[in-house]
Amino acid sequence: MTLSVDRAGLFRRVAAMLYDGLVVLALWLVATMALIPFFGAPAQDEVQVLIPGAYQWLYQGYLLAICAAFFCFFWLRGQTLGMVSWRLKVVDRQGLRISHSQALLRFVGALLCWASCGLGYLWILFDRQGRSWADILSSTEVVVLPKSRD
Repeated sequence: MTLSVDRAGLFRRVAAMLYDGLVVLALWLVATMALIPFFGAPAQDEVQVLIPGAYQWLYQGYLLAICAAFFCFFWLRGQTLGMVSWRLKVVDRQGLRISHSQALLRFVGALLCWASCGLGYLWILFDRQGRSWADILSSTEVVVLPKSRD
């Protein structure tokens, strides 16, 4: 059973992603600043990495976990902050809130979409139902909400 509502197009999705990208960047900055007491701040007159090389993989996993937590948290509620601005909502095929496993699969699908240089999102233009790879993998849809009348 599929929804009979307007599915989000590529432009709206990318616009919402840009908004969300700014929020995630801010979260990463705060999360990185939280590590300064453990690793020290880099000196102003020298170029050095905050996190020593041996811990880079752990740091990258830390940032990925923050990103996953952000998106899964908001997708479970239906909308990220960028989606609110663009009147988008992620739902399952019946129009209901998505499950934890769908949110996680959606995040993995989003990573695949970006890892393919955006091809997974461009897929929206070719899919008859306007789905990205993340939508297909997680059995979810991104729909456009009607304008509020208040």
